[in-house]
Amino acid sequence: MRLNQEAHLHHEVFATALKGFVGRTAPSVRAYAQRRGVSHETVYRLLRPYTEAVRDLDRPVDPEELRLVRHLLAGLACSETEQQHLFEHYRAAVDARHRARRAIAREIDAGALAQYVWGVRRKREEATFARVPQESRRCYEEAISLAGLVLLHLDLGGQPAALLEVALVANDVQSVRDRVVDALYKAGIALEAARRVLAQKDPPDEARAVEGYHNALRGRAIALRRLGLYREAWDTLEGYLRREEQECAGDRGLRRVRAYSAQFAGLLAQDKLKALVELPRFGVRLAERLYATAREQMPVHLDDYRPRMWLLECDLGTAYLKSGQHRKAAERFEAAYEGITRSREAGALHLVLVRQRYAAYLWAQGWRADPLYRQLVHEATDLAVASGLVNEARKLRELAAGTAP
Repeated sequence: MRLNQEAHLHHEVFATALKGFVGRTAPSVRAYAQRRGVSHETVYRLLRPYTEAVRDLDRPVDPEELRLVRHLLAGLACSETEQQHLFEHYRAAVDARHRARRAIAREIDAGALAQYVWGVRRKREEATFARVPQESRRCYEEAISLAGLVLLHLDLGGQPAALLEVALVANDVQSVRDRVVDALYKAGIALEAARRVLAQKDPPDEARAVEGYHNALRGRAIALRRLGLYREAWDTLEGYLRREEQECAGDRGLRRVRAYSAQFAGLLAQDKLKALVELPRFGVRLAERLYATAREQMPVHLDDYRPRMWLLECDLGTAYLKSGQHRKAAERFEAAYEGITRSREAGALHLVLVRQRYAAYLWAQGWRADPLYRQLVHEATDLAVASGLVNEARKLRELAAGTAP
């Protein structure tokens, strides 16, 4: 990675930082320092140029931003001097990103956020996008290429703030619900950005724009699920492309989307399965078909391909549980737990989630006194706390206390 290629460096650094989930607390910094064989004072010293740059902006230091930098440190294999140079470049990129965010904030109507949940039409999206300055518009189009990493982060239990970073959101939102509503709004703008790129006669990077289109679609569904709008999430994944085809017959961009659709069939099938099992009523045969499609067509090049397969077993197990097929549900959860325990590719978040979902299944069966239930909750809680997975640790404490999953 050459330091003089600033634009490429910004993209690579940001993408690398978003790939994992590391804690925000002082103990996690000490744990990292111990793994790397350096003092935690050295780690804080390396972070200082970045934290000072953020403090100069017109908002307080964001713990999420600090988490990204901590993860970035863990992925660097270079000297402290090289790391310092890297952070200087990263700081300049962060400053530019925040300038773009503030510019976009002046142009976007924040009052439309809640309305968008109920379906603001494309004309409003186009009017909003047309007012965004050209430089900021390029930031949107560049940002959609990172959406896959952030969607993975969000969907596996990370803070919705990650999706906001990629969408370059500048609103000072406070509650998690506001953040998710905002992410939903920006997913629509990311879809519009991808549409505009694909509508060009010769798109500069057709495959990347198609990826951004699908990822923004998935991001909208995930945000709707987080808001509890499960039917809307299912409709988004089930019917969005069909409605697009009806409204835009002969559109050049949609022809390109369809040409690449097989590459995303596995990811979309897993998303649809997650949305399906949250509906009050669903057919278990449809869940099995989505499971089969996800297994057969999941892209094998994904960094978390194998762990994702074990999480897929949990998704089907949940479908069996809700449809009353308890023996089949138990088989899926047991297989997922055994598989994720043996997996070398699994990160802390994967290990926590499989244990958490298995424990939730045991809770639903009324087996809260079972030693396995206590073991799963204990192991997952320890992992979540050590890894800084705040949301998951909270859910596990609720499980340990005997409240609903």
